[in-house]
Amino acid sequence: MTRLLLCIMLLSVGLAQVHAHASGIYRWVDEQGNVHFSDEPGGGNAEVITVEPQTLPFVPAPARSPRSTSATAGAPLIMYSAEWCGYCTRARNYFRSNNIPFIEKDIEKSDQARREHKQAGGRGVPLLVRGDAKLNGFSEQRFEQWFRSN
Repeated sequence: MTRLLLCIMLLSVGLAQVHAHASGIYRWVDEQGNVHFSDEPGGGNAEVITVEPQTLPFVPAPARSPRSTSATAGAPLIMYSAEWCGYCTRARNYFRSNNIPFIEKDIEKSDQARREHKQAGGRGVPLLVRGDAKLNGFSEQRFEQWFRSN
């Protein structure tokens, strides 16, 4: 009988230690004030933290096309430019390397292009126009945001 009682007590203590070790996350603050988290107590002031898993519902993202479906999406991209303009060269190279069709109009070589540029409210080059949407200047990031939304 004593032997059975001893076995039950040892088994109970062993199971309690396994449960505490398997489910415990400890939090403690060291002498420098740094907060630590671990599966083993690291300091005399360690406390057991209980973490409850959260199951979040799956909500699929709405389907989006890479290019906009707005009214200007079918309109041609026009770039008003000048031969000396470095940003125009960047834009031209970017469009070509990304297979983006565009029409280039040099405002210094064509009176018609200069009039269109002025009528569109151009303040410099490059001026990108797609339908009613306009973008002054060029950077890849700004262009991508503008092009997707127009």
